[in-house]
Amino acid sequence: MIKRIIISVIIMTALIIGGCRMSMPFMEEEEPESMELTDQQKQILSKEGLPHDYSKLDYRYKEYLRITDKMMTYINEKYKKYDVHFTYLAYHAPELLDGGSRILVIPDGYDPSIDVVTVKVKSGIFGGYEDDYLEFVTRAVYEEVLTDYFAKIIPRDKFRVYVSSVTLKDKVSPDDIPMIDKDFILDTHLSSGTFIYISEAVCEPGDEFVEFTKEYFKWLQDNQFDGWQDLYLYMDEGIQHLTPQEHASTRGDYAIESTFGNNYNEDKIYNLERDTLDYLKVEREE
Repeated sequence: MIKRIIISVIIMTALIIGGCRMSMPFMEEEEPESMELTDQQKQILSKEGLPHDYSKLDYRYKEYLRITDKMMTYINEKYKKYDVHFTYLAYHAPELLDGGSRILVIPDGYDPSIDVVTVKVKSGIFGGYEDDYLEFVTRAVYEEVLTDYFAKIIPRDKFRVYVSSVTLKDKVSPDDIPMIDKDFILDTHLSSGTFIYISEAVCEPGDEFVEFTKEYFKWLQDNQFDGWQDLYLYMDEGIQHLTPQEHASTRGDYAIESTFGNNYNEDKIYNLERDTLDYLKVEREE
């Protein structure tokens, strides 16, 4: 899943399709007619444009508030000792194929349009909640590691790196969060989905870009990083203003794309400006 790219779409869908979002499958417990709302509950209701008068909420909204409030309490209590606080963004109703309810939250100090943490109901008979904050922290630091790598080769204003997802292959626990820095990442085996936008002004199409891609692939192997990688040689000088929602394939203003994963033996680099796709094979080291 390309999490960061579709996250704004998820939020917009969750906010627009109110009926789907608020339709609760059942009442787990009897709700009181009225109650004094906490600040957290008021923030949730405000985000959804609902009144702070509990008696004016119908049973669907009361159940929605109860579930969302529990998930917000879960994640804020879990990471309280790390001085991390989360703000509610949106509720995602349970669907047929993806299990229970989930909410989208944002750690303080991050961009809600791209840096989102998911809290969801655990599957199985024991219940409870789970979240992906550990992967979120790892992804953010790994993105810094990649940025440092490219900054040694290319001026910082001539490229942009987005890590859309990270899967940890080494066992890491929430207690490791204070230690997750660049050195920690370089000693960790992980898999990622990554987008790299590079200005054509600093890397010529053809052999230069092929060699650049090969060197990057070798660096990934040396550091036990894998997953899929999308490199775009971009014609627009405004690379630093790109957002994940402005994915290059939807804009048509890049010259060459190189896509590869850890199991590929060769890349197909192609020029999308031409009527016929002229593939250039890139030999990979075993």
